[in-house]
Parts: sequence; structure tokens; C-alpha cells
Amino acid sequence: MRPLRTGSARLGRRARGRHQRRGRSSLETLEARMKVVLGRGACSHPDGTSRFVASALAVFPDEFRDHALGSGCGRRVLGALPLPEDESPERLVVDWTLCKGHGLCVDVLPDVVRLDADGYPSQASMPVPGQLRQKALRAVRRCPALALRIQD
Repeated sequence: MRPLRTGSARLGRRARGRHQRRGRSSLETLEARMKVVLGRGACSHPDGTSRFVASALAVFPDEFRDHALGSGCGRRVLGALPLPEDESPERLVVDWTLCKGHGLCVDVLPDVVRLDADGYPSQASMPVPGQLRQKALRAVRRCPALALRIQD
């Protein structure tokens, strides 16, 4: 267990850049940590972490060197990968005359449907991202009151 707690954690801190501007020794320490962690975890998680860092070092050697030496790569850090804009015009529509507040729609489609305090969908019409279309269709099929439909 010790390699998982200390080896992987230290490897992660080194790779995340908490030790930036410490020169070439920072890169050497990172490579040494990778070797210590390899083959020492029962669940193979440390091996995967170590291989991931090794592959990043192989693919981005100049960037790692620049950061270790303190100059950085000049790229803006966003903190998250941007998602493509969803161009799906489809909407999940609730027929209020049929809805009985069973709540199955939120179980199937929690990223789209929100319930109000009374257990009914909080909106009558909700945009459905393209990647959730299949789940939206499942919500429509599973609604016991037949109160949902997908509209273009």
C-alpha cells in the first residue's frame, strides 16, 4: 500500500507542476519516482499512472523541460478541456396535463431534467444535448403517464 500512497501521490505532484522552476533535478526526480512506482501496486493503478507520465514526458519533452526551467510554454491554462458547442435543436417537452410527478424522467436523464419541490419537472421544455439523445428517448418510453415527448 505504501507505494500507492506515497509513490503515486508524489509522482502526481511532480507531474502537476507543484515543483516548477527547480531545474533539471525536478525532471530527474520525476523520472526516478516513475521507476519506483512501477510494478509495486496490487491493483496496477500505480503502473498506469507511471506509464501515463512516461508517455507525456516522451510526447512533450520540450514543454516539460521549459516548465522545469521556469520559462513555461507560453500557453494559457484553461483548467478544463472545452466541449464542442451542441447544435442539437431537440427539446424534451413535458405535457403538464398528463404528468403525474412519478420522477422516472430524472432518474433516466438527470443532466437534463430537474424536479421542483413538488416532484414535477421544473421546466416545461428542456434542451437535449446530442450526446444524451438516446437517454432522452429512454425517458420518453419509460414515462408511465406518457407525458414526455421530444420536439425538434
